[in-house]
Amino acid sequence: ADVLLIRLENLNDCFTEAFKEFLNIDNLTLVSQNVGSQKDYADIYRMFKDTICFPESFLDTMYSSKFVQHFYSEAEINQFRAKWSRKPVV
Repeated sequence: ADVLLIRLENLNDCFTEAFKEFLNIDNLTLVSQNVGSQKDYADIYRMFKDTICFPESFLDTMYSSKFVQHFYSEAEINQFRAKWSRKPVV
């Protein structure tokens, strides 16, 4: 069986080509739904995302997963860790 895996942060960049190649479907349009930045609570949501800080132990658990290790480079993981720990990338 074939499986198509796409990292969500890359979905907009590769959606059309990936589905054309994988399912032989042309002109498929991706429609965004349930977008937090378009909700009534958008300002609070943005503030939450800009200020939340996770403990190192939590980040260790999340980013040591075999799936994260497979789909993301070490540099990308370091950027994620820096973002969510509020520490600069080293």
